[in-house]
Amino acid sequence: MYGTNVSDQISVDLAHTPGLSSTINHVALLMVALNPLTKIPLALRPLSDIIMNWFNLHPTVIIPTTTSTTNPPPSVESATSTSPYISLNMERQHDRHERLKMVFRACVRMTLALLVILGGLIMHSFQAVLTLLGSGALIIIVILPLYVNGRMFGWKWWTRFICGLGIFFTIYGAVASLWLQSQDEEKEE
Repeated sequence: MYGTNVSDQISVDLAHTPGLSSTINHVALLMVALNPLTKIPLALRPLSDIIMNWFNLHPTVIIPTTTSTTNPPPSVESATSTSPYISLNMERQHDRHERLKMVFRACVRMTLALLVILGGLIMHSFQAVLTLLGSGALIIIVILPLYVNGRMFGWKWWTRFICGLGIFFTIYGAVASLWLQSQDEEKEE
């Protein structure tokens, strides 16, 4: 862990640790590599929820538009549908739409995860990836809640100021990330 032969990231030196078997070294390196991949779905959940809201992909339930209060509903044994006030055809159509929505939801989540992984493969610097991730997280954590607050309750001077500051730092973080990436590429050459 100490000395001139130690890399900046300790995980790089795991394979060169004397006294450990090669199997343990490989498992440790695999766990270090898989750990960030397990956090991608958690980090992308708010963004995928926003996209699913835009395209109306969240699960829905059939609710009858009118209910009869004068006539009691038929008995459960004689019902051909799960609800006596919804036709069987309407229920089947809803189920088809729900199956399609389920496929589209999976596609949205996988596409976002693949975009993040692709960005990580393109950007070789871990520092640049974290800087870009931080600038993107600033949008979800600071700017979107302030924007919603401003739209719902009116814009106050401090919400405008903090929202503007958040936009500035988001742009600054993205530019810094790309600048770090270009600096790392110049060092490699």
